Amino acid sequence: MVELSKNKTMIQTIISGIGLGLGLAIVVGPAFFSLLQTSIDKGFRSARRLALGIFVSDVFLVAVAFLGAASLLGRPMVKEIVGLVGGGVLVGIGVHTFLHRSAGRHAKCDPKIEDLTSAENTTASTLLSNPLPFFVKGLLLNLANPAAWFFWISSVGLVSTQYADSMGRLDIVSLLIFFLCTLFTVLGTDVLKAYVAGQLKKWINDSFITRVNMLFGIGLIGFGALLVLRSVYPIIELMWKYLPTHL
Repeated sequence: MVELSKNKTMIQTIISGIGLGLGLAIVVGPAFFSLLQTSIDKGFRSARRLALGIFVSDVFLVAVAFLGAASLLGRPMVKEIVGLVGGGVLVGIGVHTFLHRSAGRHAKCDPKIEDLTSAENTTASTLLSNPLPFFVKGLLLNLANPAAWFFWISSVGLVSTQYADSMGRLDIVSLLIFFLCTLFTVLGTDVLKAYVAGQLKKWINDSFITRVNMLFGIGLIGFGALLVLRSVYPIIELMWKYLPTHL
């Protein structure tokens, strides 16, 4: 009877973890748009590497949350500094994406510049065959988003209360299973999004891809700039408050 109860509890833990992952899968943010844009522009394989980078960053954030980052982010100005740095990274990625142009899959090449175009395509193919740039982009994109930090920290804090006994001792095994189910569900849905977006590439021309890159770049720049502005104001206010007392 006790064994049956344990199995039922474990099944509930798995279902709850998958449920949180599915809920997170429908959240629209920088990582979501980057996944779609990369799949449409660079193909499913590149987007899959991006999804893996996002997954690893999520694992890192969950681990950091377990180590007590909530108390650190609760200290004065730490939250603002995270927002300032993260916003700057998002603006940088946004500018790079905005300036990026499609490789020109359907463009007809002038014979005089055919050799140059061939060399450029060879370089592009070499970059696409390297999994590291897209993996790092996914890693940085997610880590630069303060919303991801606070989501995982709050989730770990909330879920931990559900797996603690009356003495405050945590059921580490259940927590591990819960978040593994959540993280792998997010990874699976991200790969599915990338695959679906990659299938759309067959009916999309290069001009449309370039516009998608520009719109996505503008969105990232705007999101990052908003984070920077929201973070700079409290820092300036604090400096204005305390600086005269130290002069």
